[in-house]
Amino acid sequence: MIKKIIGTTGARFFSAFLTFVILWIITNYLGKEGLGTISLIILDIAIILLLNDFIGGSALVYYTPRRNVSKLLSISYTWAFIVIIIFFGIFRLLSIFPLIYATIIPQGFEYHILALGLLNTLSFINLNILVGKENIKMYNSIFVIQIFTLFLSLVFFVFIINKVEVISYVYSLYISQGISFLLGVLCLKKHFTFKNHDHIFVLIKEILNYGSMTQFANIIHLTNKRLSFYVIKSFIGIGSLGIYSAGVQLSEGLRLIGQSISIVQFARISNTTDMDYAKKLTLQLLKFTVLITAFCMIILLLIPTNVFEYIFSKDFGDIRPVMFSLSIGVVSIAASMIFSHYFSGTGKPKYNAISAGVGLVFTLIFAFILIPKYGIIGAGITATLAYSASAIYQLIIFIRITKLKLPEFFLTKMDVEFFIAEVKKIKALKKIKAKIEKIISKIILRLTRDVHHLKKGIKCNYEWHGNDYGGFYICPDLLNKNSIVYSFGIGEDISFDESIIKKYGCKSYGFDPTPQSINWLKHQVLPDNFSFYPFGISDKTEITNFYLPINQEHVSGSSIKHSNVTEKRIVQVQMKSIDDIINELGHKKIDVLKMDIEGSEYEIIESILNTDINIDQILIEFHDQFFENGIMKTRKAVKMLQENGYEIFAVSDSYDEVSFIRKNAL
Repeated sequence: MIKKIIGTTGARFFSAFLTFVILWIITNYLGKEGLGTISLIILDIAIILLLNDFIGGSALVYYTPRRNVSKLLSISYTWAFIVIIIFFGIFRLLSIFPLIYATIIPQGFEYHILALGLLNTLSFINLNILVGKENIKMYNSIFVIQIFTLFLSLVFFVFIINKVEVISYVYSLYISQGISFLLGVLCLKKHFTFKNHDHIFVLIKEILNYGSMTQFANIIHLTNKRLSFYVIKSFIGIGSLGIYSAGVQLSEGLRLIGQSISIVQFARISNTTDMDYAKKLTLQLLKFTVLITAFCMIILLLIPTNVFEYIFSKDFGDIRPVMFSLSIGVVSIAASMIFSHYFSGTGKPKYNAISAGVGLVFTLIFAFILIPKYGIIGAGITATLAYSASAIYQLIIFIRITKLKLPEFFLTKMDVEFFIAEVKKIKALKKIKAKIEKIISKIILRLTRDVHHLKKGIKCNYEWHGNDYGGFYICPDLLNKNSIVYSFGIGEDISFDESIIKKYGCKSYGFDPTPQSINWLKHQVLPDNFSFYPFGISDKTEITNFYLPINQEHVSGSSIKHSNVTEKRIVQVQMKSIDDIINELGHKKIDVLKMDIEGSEYEIIESILNTDINIDQILIEFHDQFFENGIMKTRKAVKMLQENGYEIFAVSDSYDEVSFIRKNAL
């Protein structure tokens, strides 16, 4: 979980940096009036997104792991076009009232707002599907590419062709949102079938039942946040709106902390039915979100006014007072994000709507009192009052639902230990570590290691399944929906099984006796075709000693003593022979047998080859680095497989994951 949060936070921080640079370009080259106009354009697009999100919003995250993705895409894309038609009608209606129309829609930008609204809605639909599939890595990548493209496009228009106008920002939005949309389509292309849409209206009703309350909450929430924009323009002018918008962007930029954490929180909660887990996760994330946001807000407020004037020009000297007026509100937003995603993820979005309504009451009362009297500072105070009221209501409801006591919301030693433990895991992030190790290993291997025994012996099609850490090559020609996959050694990674199930619809059987792995799997939403068994493979069926890793941050142990495990950490686990496993499950053939069993593979291969049923593909991660004579062990294992009719058809870059195929199977 922390890995995904860090990945998301890293993406958000990079995006925040680029947003800061974009803000610098706008303030210094387009001025406060230009920023004010851009702020209204973005606000109008956000309003379009709100109506789209009745179907294409958080409901997609919730239903993606529960319903057919093709149907979800078909429904949400159709709704996106309907939304634009609706807003076209609304804009035409508003044009009858010139004063209102001019306040809401910047002159000459109506059709741009509609077109960009459509691009945004389609792009966010794709991103919500990715979050629902817990593909946070791809979500972050597209998010970063989008903002980076916006930055490059704006630089091109302003500095290369010297088009210093608001329309340059608009054109940049077209480019960045268009690329974001296309990348999302590429990621989800296999789901764009738009077939077999039986009972589609039932699904629409389900989405609306879930999404309507959430979106009413979002509409009210946006009104809380941005009603002041229209009031500022009406009472003070577009230039003051530009200054206020700059202060809002800088202070509310800290929302990226809460956003990064809550996105992962929402994906986790939406994919679990364990309410106690959801409660504990939310409570811990709430504490750290609020503390980190408050700390960062204090740092931001310590920056002197002349620094802001130097960066954004003299026109923006009032940014710092605006940020002071918003500071408590920004911390309240951070808390509110965690509460909101808890309520949405547990199917209780009505509380978000009510909390937003509480905030709206404060906005409507104070916006028209404080803004005319105190200007943009009054707008900041109004926002803080509204945000704080919403967060306090959510806190009360959260306590009522979870039965938590108020003292439990204070930081405890256990929370700190949890955070430290998770941070330590970050140092050993498997994906990052694996990538670095494989790059270094590849160079070293080519220079020093004897890998001649791992040469390919047969040609066939092959494709990678799983992530960089837990994946293997398989031959796709021998797989279909009736295939049987045995996956020995799960750890905390089922990406191989998920990938192969998604593509072929086959059944995968996972095996791992490691206590930490068993516990981890209990908290996962597993694919329908994945079955897990809490025992391991051995050359005989018995309860035996199982040696856990020396490094307690690592997960997988071994039934064999070697340099990576310790006799000081031993547990008793159930092991079974391949014959007993096959008999228990009643299979007559195994299409793919994958082993990542931390050095035990050398003791198991012979018994696998002696079984009576055919195994078409055997995928092995060799751990010769755990043994002094590891290379000799691997050579012997490869030779044994070759003598029994298997040949290597693919090898990973690290030369650890080796894929064998039975020659007679081709």
